[in-house]
Amino acid sequence: HKAGIERELSMAHNIQMAMVKKVFPAYPDRDDIDVYATLIPAKDVGGDLYDFALKGDTLHFCIGDVSGKGVPASLFMAITRTLYRSIIAREDSPSRIAEALNQSIAADNNENMFVTMYIGTLDLKSGKLTLCNCGHNVPLSNGIAGSKQQKEGQEIKQLVPTNSLDFITLPPTNIPIGVMEGFPYEEMTLQIAPGFRLILYTDGITEAENVNHQLYGEERLRQELTEMNSKKQSAQ
Repeated sequence: HKAGIERELSMAHNIQMAMVKKVFPAYPDRDDIDVYATLIPAKDVGGDLYDFALKGDTLHFCIGDVSGKGVPASLFMAITRTLYRSIIAREDSPSRIAEALNQSIAADNNENMFVTMYIGTLDLKSGKLTLCNCGHNVPLSNGIAGSKQQKEGQEIKQLVPTNSLDFITLPPTNIPIGVMEGFPYEEMTLQIAPGFRLILYTDGITEAENVNHQLYGEERLRQELTEMNSKKQSAQ
């Protein structure tokens, strides 16, 4: 019986891994973008997800972390990733994508599970980056805020690439997906320049423990990535 469960978990692992993109470079015919992502579950199956897709000149991307662990989280991860795929086919605004996801997930959520997500779009022609943080870990970027631009009455922060990396702690932070029906998600828009980098992660990195139960932590992540960034290494 134990062997049967292990075989099923192994199959579930393979199905889950097949849901995330693993062919890189993702867009070998384009020189305006460099994307890389990886997912290593701590157990056979887990609740983390990422996805990205190019629609014309707009790159859609997301990362997520489902509450809980193991099989329930992996089912929830699969549902979230599938919903995300269908929603981005018709929506281009990260906050509206979050609202549509939340509407579907919160409606029949009897198990009270939720998923923290970071949802974004990047217009590769204009360099307009739109982000919606749904209770997720704050990403790192090598961009520091420069001047502000007025575009259609909207104030857009310009980010200038630098050699160091830091956390993008820009408001707003919304609640996780699935917690409350009808929550009005907010997004922010940034203007980026060539050389800009954005690094998304889950707490699987920052909360990894060594034998003495010390957490890896955000500061070490920032230091390691700053070192790599200054060496101009590829996304991979």
